[in-house]
Amino acid sequence: MALAPEVLIGSILAILFGAVLIGLSALSKLPARKGCALIGAILLLSGGLIALGVVEIPSGEVPKAQGLYAVQILSSSDTDRTETGEFIDTSGHSITFTMNDANADGLGDINLDVRVSNQNIGSVDDLWAFSAELTFVDFTQVAASGAKQPVANMTNLGTNWDISFTGTEAGAPTFQQEGSAVYSRDFATGMSDVLNIDFAMRPEAMDDLAAGGRVRLTLLVGGLVLDCYVTEGV
Repeated sequence: MALAPEVLIGSILAILFGAVLIGLSALSKLPARKGCALIGAILLLSGGLIALGVVEIPSGEVPKAQGLYAVQILSSSDTDRTETGEFIDTSGHSITFTMNDANADGLGDINLDVRVSNQNIGSVDDLWAFSAELTFVDFTQVAASGAKQPVANMTNLGTNWDISFTGTEAGAPTFQQEGSAVYSRDFATGMSDVLNIDFAMRPEAMDDLAAGGRVRLTLLVGGLVLDCYVTEGV
């Protein structure tokens, strides 16, 4: 891995200072010359090992700001009910599940598979910040004056949407979920993974979806908007 500029400069200065101390100790007749030579040797050796990459010093760099990602909903996406249709639009950013009344009423789970590819330009060692989050949950209601019921389930005593994000391919990037969002801080240039997004739905809310109606769940994945629709066939 290439050294960060500040680390490279520090190693060069350590080498130079170490060489100066060794030179001064050789010319000096003071009792402290041995200690001076020892310190110089340590600096010279340390700087050399760091410059050669034998010893690595963390640069303290954080991943670059979220940049360009290609995001594609895959046809392996599914629900826990039988659908009469599944349609992914040409952009790959919208999927519609169509099902009959009984299956729409009993819908308990939606599973999206999303291919996420890092399109940022940089070296293979460059790391980029990535995030995905649930940004909108539709609702149903019995009548115009009835209570609105979100179609997705909630967890943690109603503080978070019941959703999980899981990377499915071996190796980095790794993902850390926080509430209804997920983050990665080791998404390197050119890397790709399939992110599985699992929603727990509320059948008691889906039961109030009228024939011909549809509900929507919206995510922001790598800066791109993804929509998931459930339509009840007439």
